[in-house]
Amino acid sequence: MSARALMALIMVGELATTACTRSNPVSCADGYCQDPALPFCDVDGALEGNVMTCIAVDCTPGAVAGCRADQAIVCNNAGDNYDLSHCDNGCDDATGCIAKSCVPNTVRCGDRVVEQCDANGVLHTAACEQACVSDPAPHCSYISPQYLPNVCDVEATEPAREILGQVTVDTSQAANCNGGMVPQTVGRPICVLRYKEMTVKSGGTLIAVGLNPIAIVTDGSLRVIGLVDASARSRLAGPGALSGNGGQATSIRGGGGAGFATSGAAGGGVSAGTGGSGGISNGQDELFGGNNGSYSGLGDVYVGGGGGGAVALISCRDQVLIDGGVLAGGAGGQGGHVHVPPATASFVVGGGGGGSGGTIVLQGLNVVVSGTLNANGGGGGCGKPSAGAVGVDGSDGKSSIAPPAACTPSSNEGAGGSGGAAALAPQPGGGATVGTPGGGGGSVGFIRTFTPSTVIPSVNPTRVSPAVQPNMNVPVR
Repeated sequence: MSARALMALIMVGELATTACTRSNPVSCADGYCQDPALPFCDVDGALEGNVMTCIAVDCTPGAVAGCRADQAIVCNNAGDNYDLSHCDNGCDDATGCIAKSCVPNTVRCGDRVVEQCDANGVLHTAACEQACVSDPAPHCSYISPQYLPNVCDVEATEPAREILGQVTVDTSQAANCNGGMVPQTVGRPICVLRYKEMTVKSGGTLIAVGLNPIAIVTDGSLRVIGLVDASARSRLAGPGALSGNGGQATSIRGGGGAGFATSGAAGGGVSAGTGGSGGISNGQDELFGGNNGSYSGLGDVYVGGGGGGAVALISCRDQVLIDGGVLAGGAGGQGGHVHVPPATASFVVGGGGGGSGGTIVLQGLNVVVSGTLNANGGGGGCGKPSAGAVGVDGSDGKSSIAPPAACTPSSNEGAGGSGGAAALAPQPGGGATVGTPGGGGGSVGFIRTFTPSTVIPSVNPTRVSPAVQPNMNVPVR
């Protein structure tokens, strides 16, 4: 082979080798675009549809072509390539980098929202049930409840609570009142239960007993699907009940029923007008329960039914929802009997007067009641039969829309009067000349609602006894 031929063969080999190793100018798989006519690497194919492809650029300076994660793809000043700009607050395909939406580390009120700007200038909002209040610092409005004006100022530290079975709270024990004992001017201190939220579930029952009225206070919703019961139990008054105010029961007269929202009914006597007088009505300036029925003839013990207790259900920043029931009924009076005091001779007494219903208070940014609210009076006890040991006790006024049934005598004793319910007044006890007279029925209690001035509560009137008092307004803070 000649030298010329050998040189030609070597040159052909070099050209072949060069052709096999030259990079593809359209691909940017290696991360680079080397051809000035194809300057931008379309990594994900978002611009022209082919991934890892170098593309030509002809754009309007400053125009946004899209986003690549937290980078904006922006046309350069010459309009012949794209720049990638990092976005601190995220990227929008249409507008590019999202500008800071607020002044970092500030809080302000929006339309029924609290707007909080974090250190990175990102806005976070919290919806308000009613309104956002700017003073002293932006916050969702909350009520200043009747009886407990400052209880909502500090949010609860206890988490949400659910009542699933039967739970009994003795309000006489301060340890049971995690929100403290709040004093009143005249009435006993209020035992406060304080939680983020509370739900009394279906089948659950919260029973309140003891000397002090009870208030359940939540920040969020307070819902009763089951039952809250602050009723009296026989001669044991409900939480926060007052002392008795019905006329005494003796051997010749039945005890008077307790008064509260109305007067109690008189007991029966051996002749008209000689029975124990009905108790007088009371005002409602503080949170307290109803009155007990009558004392025995010597005034040492009650023979009247216990007064219903006082229970307030309060949601500071949300609604009170009653799908189940809230009860504060008075108890029936004791039947006539031979009374045996510890330090005196025994004596015969007529039927005891019924205890009055107690107090139910609902307060919140809204109040919705589709369930039952009852604060009925207890019925008077029947007198003692002449030939029998004891008369029949009066009916409790716990949960019926209709009045507690009158005590029906078995022979010659006086009947007990029915307790008050709905718009029906309590009835007087029956007289007797052989057995002893019956006791009078107790008055209904109070059912009250409190909401901001712009809110009208929703209450089903067919499930409520007595009728709810006209709604009162509470201030918001």
